[in-house]
Amino acid sequence: MNTERLSDLDRIRIRDGDNACRKALADAARKSRRSAAALLNAQALTFPCFYVLLPQITSLRLAPLLNRRDTVALAVVRRISEPAPARKDSLLWENPMAHPVLFWMVKTGSAEDGLDEDYEQIMEICISVLVHTYREKRVLPYAVGMIFERAQKGHNIHDLIWSVFRMRDPEILKLIAEHICSENREESELACRLLHMEPSGGDRQKKYEDFLSELEENSPFLSFTGESLQYSSEPVVCKVDRERKYLVRENGASAEPAGETEGKCLECFRSLCEEDRKCLSDYSCRLHQKDAAVWKEWIKSPMEHQIETAKTKREGFK
Repeated sequence: MNTERLSDLDRIRIRDGDNACRKALADAARKSRRSAAALLNAQALTFPCFYVLLPQITSLRLAPLLNRRDTVALAVVRRISEPAPARKDSLLWENPMAHPVLFWMVKTGSAEDGLDEDYEQIMEICISVLVHTYREKRVLPYAVGMIFERAQKGHNIHDLIWSVFRMRDPEILKLIAEHICSENREESELACRLLHMEPSGGDRQKKYEDFLSELEENSPFLSFTGESLQYSSEPVVCKVDRERKYLVRENGASAEPAGETEGKCLECFRSLCEEDRKCLSDYSCRLHQKDAAVWKEWIKSPMEHQIETAKTKREGFK
């Protein structure tokens, strides 16, 4: 860790521990409460350091002297600490500083997730609000990292997983897939389980590369299910919408047919077995990418011809 970029209080905490950090703040407050508050208001202060100093902030009456970042962080911690019924009404986040402060809390605090149970809950709720209220994608790498760190410690990961997947973003799958290659067997198996993959042995690097290749092709046609470990030991978090892929309707576009020809094709497509639907939709998408004009003629051909072509030529489109 580069201590040159840390605040004075963080450096003391890293070097000498939490109690020394608390003593340093108390010593500063005895000389000047404003000087003590200035230490807390330092731009480089991290949330874990702020968190361990919360009792001193109260006992030394430093709250009125905090800057906007620390004032909002203090309010967030206090709100999260309220009983559940009160918390529901209090997490309104109208303050314009709430978004950047919540992100600061997670960005600087995720590496120390697990300080205590309250701290873990604070991290969970900050991530939940950042994802659901602010659609903050920058928080995803920190959240996914916390999932695997908690899993190694045997801590609860279900709420974090639920929050992360509610973003409904393929980037989440990429971040999880990075852990397939882990030398830690449990970590690799958890990644496979979250991605609904067989956690069998073999070349983990190849498994990772194959997954990324499939994801690149299928991400415009993914449909997130809302499943998580809260509901299933083997959740299917997303599926490929085969109808949209067959008609090449990307990024949430409706699979409703554009005309009578597409309507008949889609009706026939729906009657096929799952294996044929997969084969046909994969070929259709790749053909469209290669030559849209040829695809427009192919999609008008009889279903028997489409299936025959897809099965015959699909190898050349991989």
